Order: sequence, then structure tokens, then C-alpha cells
Amino acid sequence: MKQLITIVAFTISLLPKIAEASTCRGLDVFTENMELSKTQQRIHTDLADVYKEKYRITKDFHDERLEMMVQFLQGSISRADVLTLSEETHAERMNQDHEVQIIFGELLESLMPNQQHQLQQNLTVQQRCFANKKALLEQTRPKKGELLFANLNLTDDQRKIIIEVWHDRQASTTPMIYGLHHESLLEEYLKGTLSLSQQEVLFERSANTEGVFRHNQIDAMLDLLNSFDARQKSQFIENVKHIQAL
Repeated sequence: MKQLITIVAFTISLLPKIAEASTCRGLDVFTENMELSKTQQRIHTDLADVYKEKYRITKDFHDERLEMMVQFLQGSISRADVLTLSEETHAERMNQDHEVQIIFGELLESLMPNQQHQLQQNLTVQQRCFANKKALLEQTRPKKGELLFANLNLTDDQRKIIIEVWHDRQASTTPMIYGLHHESLLEEYLKGTLSLSQQEVLFERSANTEGVFRHNQIDAMLDLLNSFDARQKSQFIENVKHIQAL
């Protein structure tokens, strides 16, 4: 894995120097070298606000999920409680995600031809910048997945659960290219191959599919936690505390 990261970082270093808007904030693709009307400025501000809220909800979701696993191990909440809370959180995330999509679509629909052309140029720069940022993050950020299961001396059956959960997650996750949510909507809109009304239908299907996926992922994790012996439970709780302190 380290060799792969090194190769990616080296490859990116060979690319032409990126313009100095290299904070890699995805939403800057709508403002860099682009003059927005007052209406577009308002839409862009609204979109930035819902992106911030999406980040908060997602962070809270991950923090709460760790806490729920500890509470489950300690016996203070049941499997049914965890699944119910997970479904409620998923519904909240999907409602907020839907709002992101609507405002994103509104901004895209407002773009003039010259703005669309500039957007495509900005996306080319952003793609390289974001790839560089991801490679650096891979090298520097804590590997929380590894930390979570450290020193547990897992059995083969327990490892199998973790591997299946990881593979399912990899198969269901579409990597970001620009650091923007709803990148498929962006790509299809610019190609003129998918209308926003069609995207609305696809969003509903995706939300339902993801709801089932999240349920299955958490259900599998609860099976894993149920299989822990006393020493593994104690170590897992210590691991969670370590992650929360980072």
C-alpha cells in the first residue's frame, strides 16, 4: 500500500504546476475566474451552507456510530436500538443530501455557455489538485480502521466479517474526483445526457439502496461485536477512546 501511495504521489508530482487556487475546495470551481450574477452568488452561498451542514451531519454520524458500538458492548443499548438510530440518521442524511442535489442542480442550470466552458477548465485543474491532496492525506491521516481493530487478536471468522464489510463498502462507494458531492450529476449535466428530473428519480432509488446497504453494514458489525470475548470487548473500547482523542 505504501508503495502504491509513493507511486501515486510521484506521478502527480510530474504533472504541470497547478494554479495557486490549490486549497482544493470543490465549490471554488464555480467561482475561480468566473463572474457570477447576484442570483448565482446567492445560490452558491446556499450551496456552501448545505455543504457545511452535510459535513457536520456526516462527522456526527461517524462519532455517534463509534459511541453506539461502545454502548452496545456495555449492554446499555440493544441491537434494535442501534438499528433504529441508524435508520433515523440515514433519513436525516438523505434529506440533507437531497437538498444539496437540488441546490447543486439549480446552480448548474443557471450557468451561461461561457461559464460552463470556464467550469470545465476549473474542473481539470481541480481534478489534479484533489488527487494530490488525497495522496497526501493517505500518507498523513490516522488509519482509523486499523486503529479500531488493533490488538484484538481476531479469529478467522471475525476477520471474515470485517473483510466482507470492507469489500461491500468498496463496491458501493464511488470515489470523488473533484471533492464535490453529486459528481455524477455534474458530469452528466455537462455532457447533456441526463436531465435533473431524471436525476430526481435516480436519487430516490439510490437513497433506498443505500438505506439497505447501511442496515446490512451495521448488522454485520453488531454480529462482530457480539462475537467478542471479554478481553476483546475491553480492548475495542480502549481503541474507540483512542480514536475519539485524535
